[in-house]
Amino acid sequence: MYARSLLGALLLMVVMTPSANAYEVRRMDDWKGRFTPQDVAWKRAATDPPAFDLVLIRKSPPYRQIIAPSVDGTALRTRVHPRKGGFPVGTNFRLQFVEAGGSKILAESCEFRITP
Repeated sequence: MYARSLLGALLLMVVMTPSANAYEVRRMDDWKGRFTPQDVAWKRAATDPPAFDLVLIRKSPPYRQIIAPSVDGTALRTRVHPRKGGFPVGTNFRLQFVEAGGSKILAESCEFRITP
């Protein structure tokens, strides 16, 4: 009897727990052209924050740059324009969707490269 009520309590906790963010970066292709605007698309859940900062990162050598602040998450896509000097060229880059003005990572892309 105790096990049954414990199981019921656990199931209720799981059902009542708010869902985690579900931003998901759509398939990332390599970016061709460091001076070429790049399209980024994603999926989202109704519980996701309405905006995020788009951050370009690489672990080695280290690189981190906000390339699009306060992106409208409800748009499901955006075009990122390179800043003066263009995007960096190399391999092992990822995009992170980071809570706007914060540090919480909401989603991360697979690795891709940026060619000249």
